Amino acid sequence: MSSNQRILGGSSTVNSARAAGDTASANRNSILPEDSLLSRARQAFSTLHSFEDSLKNMAKHSQVFSDVEKAVERLGTMELDIQKKDKRIADLESAYEVEIEKFSQQVIKWNQEKSQLEKKLADEKAAWKTKAESVAERQHAKHIQSKENLNKELAKEKKSVATLKGQLEKETAKTRDLDSKLNGCVNRLKGWDGYLSAMSDVDFNSFESRIRKIFDRCRKIAHTHFFRDLPANAFADEVRWDTQTRLLKVPLSFPPSNSPPAKLVRMATCLHTIASHLSTNIFRPCYIPESIVASEAVKEILSRQFSEDSKMELLTRALLLSTYDSEDVDAATKEAVFTASEDTFQLLSPIGGDQTFRLEVEKLFQEAADVWKLAQRSRKMVEVFTLQQYPNWTWEHLQDFGGAVAETNVQVLIHEFEMLNLFPAIFIPEENRGIYPGSVLWHDQKTVLEADRELRECITARKSKSGRSGTVSGGPGRRERKPSIVSSARNGVTGLLRSNSGAEDATPFLGTQRVQPQGSQGQNRNGGEG
Repeated sequence: MSSNQRILGGSSTVNSARAAGDTASANRNSILPEDSLLSRARQAFSTLHSFEDSLKNMAKHSQVFSDVEKAVERLGTMELDIQKKDKRIADLESAYEVEIEKFSQQVIKWNQEKSQLEKKLADEKAAWKTKAESVAERQHAKHIQSKENLNKELAKEKKSVATLKGQLEKETAKTRDLDSKLNGCVNRLKGWDGYLSAMSDVDFNSFESRIRKIFDRCRKIAHTHFFRDLPANAFADEVRWDTQTRLLKVPLSFPPSNSPPAKLVRMATCLHTIASHLSTNIFRPCYIPESIVASEAVKEILSRQFSEDSKMELLTRALLLSTYDSEDVDAATKEAVFTASEDTFQLLSPIGGDQTFRLEVEKLFQEAADVWKLAQRSRKMVEVFTLQQYPNWTWEHLQDFGGAVAETNVQVLIHEFEMLNLFPAIFIPEENRGIYPGSVLWHDQKTVLEADRELRECITARKSKSGRSGTVSGGPGRRERKPSIVSSARNGVTGLLRSNSGAEDATPFLGTQRVQPQGSQGQNRNGGEG
């Protein structure tokens, strides 16, 4: 039994005892007669004695009763809490039932909507099914019609195929014939490829260096053998001297003296003669045929082919070079070198050329031919020219012959010209690259004007001495200067911008490629290093 139950039991016992005492006392007072007072007193005394015992017990157990009262108070508080919680539970149960009712109603509504949607879906399915069946029927009918049309077209195509089959058989026969011819062409191309195998890719940097060395040797030979004094008897016969210098066919004035301008003119003549033979005899596409005229014709043909297709030019050149064996080519090379050397010697011997000069020139031409064989076998065409061929080409000129003289100080020359080539220009068209810009002597350079002035003075002195009047054959004349492509090339088209003072800004171009002369051997038109 728990403590709460024991307390509750004790409290109920005390209350019961009190109630019993009161009830008993009332009963005795009502039942007992007046004559029995003694008995009643005894009973009262007994009851009082019992009550005193009860009080004693209560006093003895007062702490217990105090705890019981406190427990009763706590019990009452707990009962109040329980009542509140019971009320809360009841409220929650009521709210739960309300929510359940609401949810039940919502479920009923949802079920109704579901039924409506299912019905609507069924109706739409039926409608779409009907529509699809109708579309399928129309599509089927369309397909049937299309099939019939295709069958008709197929019948036509079968007839066309039969016709084409016959044509194909004919074309197949033609193709076999063409294949046979093509195989023959392929075999010929393979043979031509064999010719091309002899061609090679040239290191043009090394090639350029070797060409410049050749020019340096030309300049050295010219300086050694012609920038020197001639014996006095060389000028004793003035008529003979004039005749010999005219045979040179060089548009320069040759004073009969050993003055610096006279020696420089003879040096320029040497360079021009060597350059001419290099261009015509040595720098050729091939040394066979040996004729200069035939060689120039070959050069023209190759140039035309290159303008159409560079591969055509390469193949033609390869065929020409492979036509003859190496012994024939070597013999033709030696002949070209000998011819150039002999002609140069014979032409220049009257103004200073000797046997030593001839040997050096022959060695020079041989070295040039050895270098030029690389160009002949090059996969890229190497072009050589001594005249103005490209409108934007700028030539190099040598410092040895002085700079340009102001236009206002230039007199009409005895031998009128614009420029004289001293070394060929060499160009790679496929690379737009100048190997060597070429050296020229311009008509207004200092050496040309001084030699012309000295020759005028000699003619004047000769006229005074002989007492004759008039113009000596070959003397100066009043001719109007005619413009030419060379004049245009050196006065602006080439990039040389002349000022009023005669100075020029040399910025040479060829197309988009700068062709600036390099090295210390030459100069541009304004006197600076080329």
